[in-house]
Amino acid sequence: MADQALFATSTLVVNIVLARWFSVEQYGTYALAFSIYLFLSTLHNAVLLEPMTVLGPASYRKSLPSYLGRLLRLHFVVTILPGLAVGIGGSVFGLFFKTSVLPAALWGVCVGTPFMLFFWLWRRAAYLELRPDVALRGAAVNTLANIALMFLFHARGWLTPFSAFVVQAIAGMAASVVLMVSVRPRLQFDWLDDAMRTVLKQHWEYGRWVVLTALVFWVAGDAYYVILASTSSVNDVAVLRAIQNLVRPVSQFIVAITLLLVPWASARFADRERLAFRRGINRITLVFTAAAVAYLVGLAIFGKWLTELVYGGKYTQFAYLLPFVALTVLFVAAAEGPAIAVRAMQAPSELLWAYSAAAVPTILFGVFLARRWGIMGGALGLAISSFAYFAMLSYRYRIRLALTLPIVVEPDAGGFAGGDETFPNFMIPTKIGVSGSNITETVTGSSVSRQEGTRSSVLESPPAGPSSAFREGHTRVPVRRENLRIVTTSWDDGDRADLRLAELLRSKGVPGTFYVPIARDWGESLTHSDLRRLSVEGFEIGAHGYSHKLLWRLSPAELAAEIEPCKPALEDIVGQEIRMFCYPQGRYDANAIRALKEAGYSGARTVRMLATGLDFDPFEMPTTVQVYPHPRSSYLKNVIRGRKIDSVQTCLAHCRRLSNWLDLSKRLFDSTLQNGGIWHLYGHSWEFDEFDLWKDLEQLLDYVGKREGVTYVPNGELLQVLSEGKQASGAVTES
Repeated sequence: MADQALFATSTLVVNIVLARWFSVEQYGTYALAFSIYLFLSTLHNAVLLEPMTVLGPASYRKSLPSYLGRLLRLHFVVTILPGLAVGIGGSVFGLFFKTSVLPAALWGVCVGTPFMLFFWLWRRAAYLELRPDVALRGAAVNTLANIALMFLFHARGWLTPFSAFVVQAIAGMAASVVLMVSVRPRLQFDWLDDAMRTVLKQHWEYGRWVVLTALVFWVAGDAYYVILASTSSVNDVAVLRAIQNLVRPVSQFIVAITLLLVPWASARFADRERLAFRRGINRITLVFTAAAVAYLVGLAIFGKWLTELVYGGKYTQFAYLLPFVALTVLFVAAAEGPAIAVRAMQAPSELLWAYSAAAVPTILFGVFLARRWGIMGGALGLAISSFAYFAMLSYRYRIRLALTLPIVVEPDAGGFAGGDETFPNFMIPTKIGVSGSNITETVTGSSVSRQEGTRSSVLESPPAGPSSAFREGHTRVPVRRENLRIVTTSWDDGDRADLRLAELLRSKGVPGTFYVPIARDWGESLTHSDLRRLSVEGFEIGAHGYSHKLLWRLSPAELAAEIEPCKPALEDIVGQEIRMFCYPQGRYDANAIRALKEAGYSGARTVRMLATGLDFDPFEMPTTVQVYPHPRSSYLKNVIRGRKIDSVQTCLAHCRRLSNWLDLSKRLFDSTLQNGGIWHLYGHSWEFDEFDLWKDLEQLLDYVGKREGVTYVPNGELLQVLSEGKQASGAVTES
């Protein structure tokens, strides 16, 4: 936190003294050039810093010096080439506007960017080595050097928009040297060896999506400097930047506190403490909003005096803009609670949605507002964009929170035994009648007792099926989440061909969940006897709606008719608890999810494909591949409809294989083996004859079955394995 405070102080002091010492035109030119520098920094952050933060500890912690040495070379490529483009663009601009000082300022960006961002690189590297004290030393050197050199250059008469960037470059380089002495990267001279190619590939695969987020973030905010300069003058840019300097302390305070709050929120969410999580986020939102309101009120009362004090009277006549500029900070502060929440939920796509919403007003109205009302238009545009960000993020957070419930697993508390699974002991004794017989079954917390006439017996756990057979002879030990490699399969519609499919799965040691509609009115359906046979063999039975009706925009009564009868009807047939549901044709909405939770299900499977991650809402369980020869366009539509970044990444990474479902399935399984995650195969057995898919499916099951180090589970047990993995990871962390 002290490191962040020093870094923020350096930036604020530099901007304030430059606003005091430069003429309005000079400071406007500097502010415009600085906004271009910030754009380059977003690219640097996306391609280098963000991937480094994730990949460094995960993939390179045993070879961190070599990794950092390779990033050093990549850094100069990422900064020098775009910087040169900016400088050359400035020279071209100078050919048409010979009296402008902007070309010199842009060459300052070209010279300064590699060294200013060099400090950012090594500051982040210190955190990779868990050495915040080193980062603090670097920030102290950077701050002192910046302030001292600024005063020296000003005293000597050397300070210009160009030299201001040179000063920051010198300070950044000095701080980088201090950091590198402690971090000690291992310099390498083979530019494109295999290891470097791997680094480039990993950084690009991760960073290309961060680039998009960074771009829309820049458009939503700093793009207004460019708009004002092009529609009005650089003087207006100077005024807007000078006024914004006075509200930036609130933003810096929020950023610093957020660094402390995200780990807390992540822990609450990981522990599935929904109530504590929601209340904590509400309190954070309230505190941040109250702080912003208090600061805004203070600016409204003392703003003119503060402007006079800070700038020595230069921008006092524009103090009336302070409340309008402060609105931007108010909306950002109000959105910070939801922003912390979605980060804790590991849902960065929600931030992309919010930034995109903020960029829309800039694109649609930015030029009009700036041209019509000048500085005031720019301030209003920033406020509107910030409000759009707040509104979208708050909405997305509420939706995601409404769809998230804890996965409650109590394996040691006693429960309903089935196969090698133990179900939570939350069921009350219930009478179940099996049609066509005089047998009644009483379901209790630990067994199913069957009475026929005067004879009574207990239905024991069914014989081991594929899920338990693979682990026969030992108890499954909870595995840490980062070590999980899981295979699960699911099969929809309850067709009689499922019996042939089950025999194939059993022979390959692969478990499966069969989702069955109650009143299927097409094809040849599984009988009650077939379902009991599948259950006894260890396969999981799940619900698939009463009549296979789409659960999309239905009334509460229609949802109840489609969802509520399924669970008890199937439990009546198989004598096992039904925990999972599959949405017919993958269509559902928030009301359908709410109805499933109220009906007592533990989770539900969707038809979103190309997913292998471990993190998902239990009621939006994705899949990886369908046994079906989809054209590429079907995958693209599925990815767009799913709106998940991980599926988009997989789609682009494997776009050449999308036309061959078998090859795609194998490559995604290989990726899961290498990187960890879930490989989820699904399909409809009634399609296998029509498209001649049985041989390909058998080949695929041979490829993925009976692998060492892989956990094979049906869909319902998958949720339990993930919960145990979280507990195991938490236990290791605590120890």
